[in-house]
Amino acid sequence: YPHEGNLNKFLVDDKGLLFLCIFGQPPLVHTDDALRATLSSFDMLRGVMGLGLEARFGVTTGRCFCGVVGSNSRQEYTCLGDTVNLSARLMASARKNSVLVDEATYNLTKGTIVYERLDPIMVKGKSNLIPIFRALGIQKVGQIGQSRQAQLRFPWTQRCSSVGGPDPIDKLTTWGKLSWCDSLLSSESSQGSALVSEGGVLVIQGLAEYGTLELCEYVVHLAVQKHGMAPVFACSRARPGQEVNPLKELCASCVESLRHAEQLPTDLTEVLMQLVPEQFQDLVPFLGLDAELDGTLKTGIVHVDEDKVPRMIEMAMVLLERLAMSRPCVVVCNYALGSNRMSLHSSRRAYWQVVEAIHQLRERLNGQGGKPIALVIVVPESVIPEGSTES
Repeated sequence: YPHEGNLNKFLVDDKGLLFLCIFGQPPLVHTDDALRATLSSFDMLRGVMGLGLEARFGVTTGRCFCGVVGSNSRQEYTCLGDTVNLSARLMASARKNSVLVDEATYNLTKGTIVYERLDPIMVKGKSNLIPIFRALGIQKVGQIGQSRQAQLRFPWTQRCSSVGGPDPIDKLTTWGKLSWCDSLLSSESSQGSALVSEGGVLVIQGLAEYGTLELCEYVVHLAVQKHGMAPVFACSRARPGQEVNPLKELCASCVESLRHAEQLPTDLTEVLMQLVPEQFQDLVPFLGLDAELDGTLKTGIVHVDEDKVPRMIEMAMVLLERLAMSRPCVVVCNYALGSNRMSLHSSRRAYWQVVEAIHQLRERLNGQGGKPIALVIVVPESVIPEGSTES
């Protein structure tokens, strides 16, 4: 339920328990339902294994009938179709404590989930071999920020053509917001000069469908290319267990920029253990950076007690301060609400705590000879905290 799916039915027989879980059932329809189903399988598998039991999961994506079936004497709400049947076949073919997915699910989630391609199988009701994939876990935080080859990488799929995406936003000369950003980041503009030379806060507010992410990418592109600022990211994730994702991304992107001037190990965990003070080193494992895949499930999600979050924020600010003492920074805090209908309060609270800490660090460094920090906050209107004013 935290992933906004539904348990449609469960059956009990001599072979055990069988659960039919549905994602994308109206009204809880999302653009990333395939990913939600896979992540939910990870969570359920972890729970079942914690009870000392075994489980197998089959995840498929496609169209199916969804509605009431039965007679006047007995009716039920269910889902029927080839997609449902294939899910049951994959579940039966999975080895214990594993998750198998079909090709459609693989194609929709391979950017986030690490998979092992298995040999195709024959299943009942199909005349051709069916490609199958075993989910190994969530991919580790990759190289985000600016690489030593000057390549700019965002923690989401890039959209703006200025940074390698498909949308030619920089050609929309009549878009007022784009012209305003051009003026803001121009060295001839007094506002732009202050944002770059002294730091400041820029709020981009609106739905993602209205071009907010493209506008954010364009601002970061100008800040990096025209003013040599180091790109840093601290983005939320609107899914359970990823409350500390802003801190994970902030640490990873700070390290990527620090590599320009320092010789650092390749492994991110090793780098953090080297850079952060000793009193914070016990917190590094809670960022979920371990990406070694040894054939067992590694979800990349570590559930963190709320009392650890303030110390983790302090640890991340140590890295950001180290970077900001040598190079101006543009820090992007994107609140990825997604299409959730239910608010994840813990994720929302952690996000604003990180934003506040970055803002306080920016103001403190202004008086201590640090380089300027431009803080870019990207939010839908619904998550602006009470008492705030629109910028």
